[in-house]
Amino acid sequence: MRRPDLHHGLEPALEVFAQVQSLPEPGLAIVALGKRDIGHDQLPVPLRRYREGGAPDATLSVTGWQVAKLMDQHTFVHLPGDADDIAVGDIVAFGASHPCLTFDKWRHLLLVNEALEVQDSLATCF
Repeated sequence: MRRPDLHHGLEPALEVFAQVQSLPEPGLAIVALGKRDIGHDQLPVPLRRYREGGAPDATLSVTGWQVAKLMDQHTFVHLPGDADDIAVGDIVAFGASHPCLTFDKWRHLLLVNEALEVQDSLATCF
């Protein structure tokens, strides 16, 4: 391996936030994120979750969450059996594998700080 310090692989360079729209059955969440919102060469990765109206530093777990299917406007997420604290309206940050495949879906991207406060609006030129 040329770079053993990179053994963990690539990390998402861009995050897209979306809300849990439905919990139709145990172990399944439907999220309002689709192919129109995020690049889909690889399935997006759930990174962390927030409760709607909660503080930006009060993240909730997405451990064991697995994106199963990405449709035009919805994402199907399989949840582990112990995921009992999820609620409709929760906001999930998803990592995009290749940012440029997401850039062309938005006219502007928001640059935020650690507190999720908007610092700048960046125009995309695709």
